[in-house]
Amino acid sequence: MKKILSLFVLAIGCITLASCSDDDYTEKENSVKVVQANTIIAYTGGSTAIEVTGSGISAVSAAEWLTVSVSGNIITATATQNTSRESRATHITAKASNGDYTLIPIQQEGWTFDTSIFSLAVGDAADDYTFTVKSAYPITVTSNSTWFDINYDVETGNVTVKMTANDTGLPRSGSINVESTGTVKTIPVYQADFEKDVLGKYKFGYTRSGSNQSSYTYIDAVLTSKSLTINVSDTQSYKIPISFPNGGEAPYIINVADEIAIGESGGYYCFLGFDNYQYNFLGRYASYFFNYLSASAIQGVLNVETDDDGNSTGLSCLFAGDIDLDGSNYGAISSWYILAMKDEVYSQSNYVGTLNTFYWPIIEKVVE
Repeated sequence: MKKILSLFVLAIGCITLASCSDDDYTEKENSVKVVQANTIIAYTGGSTAIEVTGSGISAVSAAEWLTVSVSGNIITATATQNTSRESRATHITAKASNGDYTLIPIQQEGWTFDTSIFSLAVGDAADDYTFTVKSAYPITVTSNSTWFDINYDVETGNVTVKMTANDTGLPRSGSINVESTGTVKTIPVYQADFEKDVLGKYKFGYTRSGSNQSSYTYIDAVLTSKSLTINVSDTQSYKIPISFPNGGEAPYIINVADEIAIGESGGYYCFLGFDNYQYNFLGRYASYFFNYLSASAIQGVLNVETDDDGNSTGLSCLFAGDIDLDGSNYGAISSWYILAMKDEVYSQSNYVGTLNTFYWPIIEKVVE
């Protein structure tokens, strides 16, 4: 009994001592704290100032590329140029004379090779345009185009492009090459007035056989910002709705929808439909053609043709796309059909015949 009582008294004493110990404990506050700092340094290198609290401050860098100096409570961190594309990080240990210390993280950006623009599209007037380039290494800026000059200012990084006036009646395309340490960035350059140089009179070309793309027949056409009108005869034309998804900005992309109304002929309503000549869904699988076949994409890009000196000689667009049936691809869209319907609804039951078939259609600008 006495033994049990002794153990009980001992336990109470331990609890009391622990309680007193907890009440008397005060956590020591670190005297070294960061007051103000910019801890990110540009890839080009340089210095940044860090203000800390504490007495008798000293500092040590954990990396060779970062050196430090101390003046009172100001630590100056100086980084060499980072010649890697990857950023790098280290830390500074700031220590007071009483032994308190703190770790200060430092990050330096990787070197960049940047241009302020990815392409340059301008109007027909003669004018100057400026963009900037930067790299941790020397830069060269060149171009083979003869209708504009470039001047690169090494000190500012500014590239000035001096355009001559474009009176060709066609868009002009060229490029500027910016190179640093073997890496080349190509900046496409376009000069055009959308209304004057892109829109207007065209020739609509097509072949009479899907398997033969060597012999083209051409008919008159007109391209506007909303339609491509093709004149199959003096009395018959089809107005095909189109769109420019870039809003008339270069590069000039043209979208054409499938199963769209394009006019009337002989009392019938005309629609545009797409097919692949090899499968000939319209002729062999009419039900598939009208009920399941769709064009996953029909698009063309107006390409500027140039001579050896970079001068524009033509503007053309070969339409392309894929045939899709229940998620399966059945090759390129090679056939444009002008389909006649009994009424204004596109359907197999309203279909009465094919008025025209155009294989591998293309448009080419007429320069007056």
